[in-house]
Amino acid sequence: MKIKTVSSPPFYVNLLTSFILISTVTQVDARLIIPEYVNYNLTHTPSENSVKSKILPKEPIMFYADPNRPCDKPLLNKGNLIRQPDFNRLDEWRAYYTSNVKVTQNKLEKECGIDYQAVVSGRKNYYDGLIQKIIPTLSEKKEYTFKANLKLNSSKDKDFGLAALALKNDLGIVYYQYLAVDQISSDNKTLTGKFKVNALGEIKQSYLLLFGPKGSKELVIDEVKIAEVDNSTQDTNTLFKHDFETDNAGWLPAWLNEAPAISGIQAKSGGFSLYVKGRDQWYSGVKLPITQWLSDKKKYTLNLSALLSAGTNQSQKLSLQLYYVDDKGAHWQRIHTTPIPVAEQWVDIASDFIVKPQGTLKKAEIYVFGPDANVDYFLDDIKLSQQDAEPGDGDKPGDGDKPDDGDKPDDGDKPDDGDKPDDGDKPDDGDKPGDGDKPGDGDKPDDGDTSGSGLFEMMTSAQCIDGQYREPQRANPQIDIQGILSNHNPNASLSVLSQTVTKALEKRYPFGAEILSQAPDSSGQKCLTYWMQRAKSTWGDLPTSELFHGADLSVHECGHGLSHKLSGWSTQALPLTKGTTPVCPVRGPYEYPPLYNLQHDSFSKDVPNNHYDSTYINKGSPVGKQGWESVIDEAVQYSHSLAIGYAFHDYTTYGSDADGALSFAWYIQRYLYFLHDNHPEIYQEILGNACWREAILKLWGKIWMYEDLALALNEPSNHDNLTSENTKLFIKAIQRPELMAEIEAVRKAHQCN
Repeated sequence: MKIKTVSSPPFYVNLLTSFILISTVTQVDARLIIPEYVNYNLTHTPSENSVKSKILPKEPIMFYADPNRPCDKPLLNKGNLIRQPDFNRLDEWRAYYTSNVKVTQNKLEKECGIDYQAVVSGRKNYYDGLIQKIIPTLSEKKEYTFKANLKLNSSKDKDFGLAALALKNDLGIVYYQYLAVDQISSDNKTLTGKFKVNALGEIKQSYLLLFGPKGSKELVIDEVKIAEVDNSTQDTNTLFKHDFETDNAGWLPAWLNEAPAISGIQAKSGGFSLYVKGRDQWYSGVKLPITQWLSDKKKYTLNLSALLSAGTNQSQKLSLQLYYVDDKGAHWQRIHTTPIPVAEQWVDIASDFIVKPQGTLKKAEIYVFGPDANVDYFLDDIKLSQQDAEPGDGDKPGDGDKPDDGDKPDDGDKPDDGDKPDDGDKPDDGDKPGDGDKPGDGDKPDDGDTSGSGLFEMMTSAQCIDGQYREPQRANPQIDIQGILSNHNPNASLSVLSQTVTKALEKRYPFGAEILSQAPDSSGQKCLTYWMQRAKSTWGDLPTSELFHGADLSVHECGHGLSHKLSGWSTQALPLTKGTTPVCPVRGPYEYPPLYNLQHDSFSKDVPNNHYDSTYINKGSPVGKQGWESVIDEAVQYSHSLAIGYAFHDYTTYGSDADGALSFAWYIQRYLYFLHDNHPEIYQEILGNACWREAILKLWGKIWMYEDLALALNEPSNHDNLTSENTKLFIKAIQRPELMAEIEAVRKAHQCN
């Protein structure tokens, strides 16, 4: 079913600037921004019953009547930024979030003395737990380690425990950053992580939150620690050194089908290396954000070791490049290119470079790519170090400082040798991923353009398939279709209008055209013809602005038809993008709890005027009686609507497509939340199935990819940027911690890193 609003609300692209965070390097299990209303709970004074001790008053330890001293744990206290980390006292901690939450002590007798734990009871919500202000506040320039022991008190069921930071910046904005998410039980579980603070402006206050299990389950917490990473044994000039012995050190996929993961197949030193696979282009590889380590007039040295995978039959090139953004725009700078032989031996690479931004350096990333498509490789012992640049050292031949400085041919510093975008290079000459143009120019589908607002990175996980989502034929509004529309007649016959729509879709959203070609007939007519006729009867003549309303309506409804055509009695097909149509097992009709269970849940008031509610989750609506199969199918179709709205934004002023896609992202979260508490057998049935996990996460990635691109558009003030006045409300509602935890649970079940 498709709801279309003809009138368009005004342009609200600036609504998100107050709470969208541009991500930095961080090694955490999940990332999340929460609504600003949580700020109240960072400052309010708890009631006198919210924090109580069963054993101790607030006097110093020396006055305790108990003859046994608390256990001495010097390693826990060394460098720890958390006060009372072992809960020998409770006055530095307080209950969070609701007033019913109580914090008491549990006393254990051990050989070392008395060991105390914090017991959090009276919990009603997922996010009820403990909170402590971190003094001094965390710095975005430092790296930290985190650990805490969590378990459930007298519960046989497993659930999730979470640790997060609440960060308040100089604008007064409060947002969350997850540190660790893991399944806990009645046995102690140590949550650990290494992280850098995701900073939006200057961090003024930082808090640690520990929470997680649902319902009334009591949470037991012990031995909490946040400490700066000790770099005292490192060379002061070493900015980082990655040996991949424990994790992937924050390296991210770059135009890669699989996330880079540590592997024990090969290693230069130690037992592991970074395995780069799933490469379908020469520029498929890995990247690492390094903005925080770079400054002007410094010379840097990048060291790494590389090895081709077994079975490679010819020598390959490995390219190291720096991508950075300054006041003049985006730039690519080649650091080094070297051949890698087929012999199974590691090649050590060391190369110096200098970055010379024009104005402020806003973003910097190191990229490693180069071998032919489908050639895998390993990386190990990657190190970045710095030294002060000497006067005049930026003018030596071959140092990459500027064109025409006397360098040798092909050293990357002359026009036409591939040194930077727009210097006259030929497409695919190696100057950058894609065809030699600037990032984000939409020069060809799937060439690596990334011109979003940053929302995609915030709402997805780079270590999971939602954050790695790519489309082989992504919607591209920059392809010229003027020739197709130059002779468009609003009063043309249905066959002519259908041909125009098909040709335009083939150019700007090819998968939309594929849906129309494969969809079954509707009421004895071709699906496209039938729905274009409906569009014409609704909007009358179809000028270009309404023509693509008709295209949207047709793809949406024909998408339902194609899904039904490809589904079976016990399966449901979800045509998501070219080459990706999950076909997942389903129960029979009306064997899932109806969607109207969401109508008056605890989240419904977060978006009070959502006109989709009356159709899709209303108890009196036929759709409201349907369940999981309906919500997921509608979400897929609205993802196509969102893609089409983006593809043709220069011809239309859309408003409902973003609302539709965001509504169903929200409905999916709320439905899973409802199942988790009320129908755990169905919940586990969905999360336990790999097909459903992939479908949910890929759909999640698609919705946020197009919403992100839509928000980055710079449109005239009379356009609405594919958003409405509800967009900010939707995003804040979706970012509720307990709802984002449902998506994180899907990732966890899928064993994402």
